[in-house]
Amino acid sequence: MERRSSSPQNRAQSPNPVSSVTGEKGNSSNNNNNADTKTVKITVQKEHTNDVTFLVKRNAALGKLMFKYCLQLGLNEKALKFTYLGKQVKDYETPLGLEMEDEDVIDCFADQTGGYGCSRECDGY
Repeated sequence: MERRSSSPQNRAQSPNPVSSVTGEKGNSSNNNNNADTKTVKITVQKEHTNDVTFLVKRNAALGKLMFKYCLQLGLNEKALKFTYLGKQVKDYETPLGLEMEDEDVIDCFADQTGGYGCSRECDGY
């Protein structure tokens, strides 16, 4: 079997997906065994909106994905909460750190802080 050189002239010119988060092209000729550079497809879903799918490097901070999602839908990032497997996703967390796999889903909810916090004294009891 013929081995390919890593020089640009000998690389296959195939269309590669472009990450909407990092803007970098995926390269199937790279060593895909390295878990740090592998990309994963992550879908963000929110009630009453279309799902948005992102191609993200496993070691990229998910804060970029959340920012792009809000920008794309015209939403305020501070008013939303993103969760994966029921736990809130922090800006600095990565798919690798959360052990995410291809086709995983992040849920997006309107963040609710506070609420009716009065005790019984507020009601005049």
